[in-house]
Amino acid sequence: MYLTRDMSSMGRMQRPAAPKAASSSQPVKLTAPLKPVNLTSVRPQLKPVRVVRLYDPKKKADDLYWIRKLERAGLTEGNSKAVKLMKDNFRKRYGERV
Repeated sequence: MYLTRDMSSMGRMQRPAAPKAASSSQPVKLTAPLKPVNLTSVRPQLKPVRVVRLYDPKKKADDLYWIRKLERAGLTEGNSKAVKLMKDNFRKRYGERV
């Protein structure tokens, strides 16, 4: 036998009613009392947090200069792995999209 739950109400889980015989008018008695179902999960794990580092504005400007220079030459993330790597590193380091 399986448990079902009416999702439209906040009631407890119940067993499906047994098919009633045509001649009996008495309610069907369950053999075991129903217990509430505890839905628990594993203890939540701490998420690793990215360490915020203070960066040198000159280094950031230099990184951006070289990315822009390669883009002016016609290289994009789609056709150059180097530009993709530089942009990904820039995003990781400074938290900004290029």
